[in-house]
Amino acid sequence: MAERSTKPYLIRAIHEWACDSGLTPYLSVKVDENTRVPAEYVKNGEIVLIVNTTEGKQAVRESHSIRREAVQRRVTYYTTLAAAFATCEALDSLDEVEVHRLQDLHQEVPG
Repeated sequence: MAERSTKPYLIRAIHEWACDSGLTPYLSVKVDENTRVPAEYVKNGEIVLIVNTTEGKQAVRESHSIRREAVQRRVTYYTTLAAAFATCEALDSLDEVEVHRLQDLHQEVPG
């Protein structure tokens, strides 16, 4: 039986700190063409955001099942890093945004 790794101590410490601080820790994983993400993780709600950039026909074919599960399970899904980054920037600014009805803005326009 393999020994338990002692190397992820920093990740474990950050996770414990986040939980102790009342935060919800999320794990961001950089993967390569050899990584397979089981669709059941999406089904079980363990994955809440997917950024899936693909390169080449094989990668596009392999990403169909993950995209299908994401859509069916209403998991946010991006196909470019630019879109994911823009969304994160927008979410960071939500508390600074004022929402106006278009009709109200139209009434303020002279003429």
